[in-house]
Amino acid sequence: SVLFEIMAAFMHDEALLARALYSVMLVLRPKGGSEGCLFKGDEMSSLHVPAVTERGVATVLACMRQHVSSRRLQYMGCWAMVNMALEGTHKAKLLELGAIDTVCAAMDAHTDDAKVQFRALFALINLVVPDVPNQQPQNIAEVIECVLCAMEAFHEDTRLMNRGCLVLQNLSLNGACIIHPSIDVSNGAL
Repeated sequence: SVLFEIMAAFMHDEALLARALYSVMLVLRPKGGSEGCLFKGDEMSSLHVPAVTERGVATVLACMRQHVSSRRLQYMGCWAMVNMALEGTHKAKLLELGAIDTVCAAMDAHTDDAKVQFRALFALINLVVPDVPNQQPQNIAEVIECVLCAMEAFHEDTRLMNRGCLVLQNLSLNGACIIHPSIDVSNGAL
């Protein structure tokens, strides 16, 4: 709660905001691991923190929207969202307040920055995975476009390519047929 209050009070201070976002990421890191680990049963769990839904999500998104040109804040904001989205009520609030659009805006503003693209993809992995059947973001085409652009720009970065594939996999988990407009399916084969 204190972190979010400080961020709101010093929304103009990029250095302070970056440190606060890093702290948010650390505080919300899953118990027993890190945000990059695969979950195996109950050995790792994310924390429900009421301050995240009450004030945190809105503050993080406001910070990112106000400082779109700051690569560092976009990178750190996406990194904080990676862990925020691991807990169901936090993720619901992120989706409600437009986190996916904010992540895509970060990717669009910093197409040449591998750190921003990597952390944005990582955030999208957690944001687009359906928690209930048939749950999908409404902006699927925009998400796919951002993912493909990042993967094309940084095709030699295997970690980034892996994260991009995971976003696309998570988009497909509800069984919806997702065809990107740039893919020619006229001959019946992908």
